[in-house]
Amino acid sequence: MTEENQKRKLKLIEAAGRIVVKVGSGVLTGEKYHDVDPEVVSKIARQVATLVKQGRKVAIVSSGAVTIGARRLEVGRRNLSIPVKQAAAA
Repeated sequence: MTEENQKRKLKLIEAAGRIVVKVGSGVLTGEKYHDVDPEVVSKIARQVATLVKQGRKVAIVSSGAVTIGARRLEVGRRNLSIPVKQAAAA
């Protein structure tokens, strides 16, 4: 990403009143974990807290619930039935 693009993105974030943060399973697990990396979660929480202190409304969306849940349930990720996906996401 160029420096100009970075500055443009920062201006958009600074002007935003509401921000949606999408956090995928690859982000939540980090590089060294097969499960949720607590350091990554703490870092995200600190960043969100900063945005809230600045007066912004923040929503966190995660696509990682099924992937992480499937790991915890020790079931494969492929061809899961809907009930198993629901259990994994819970």
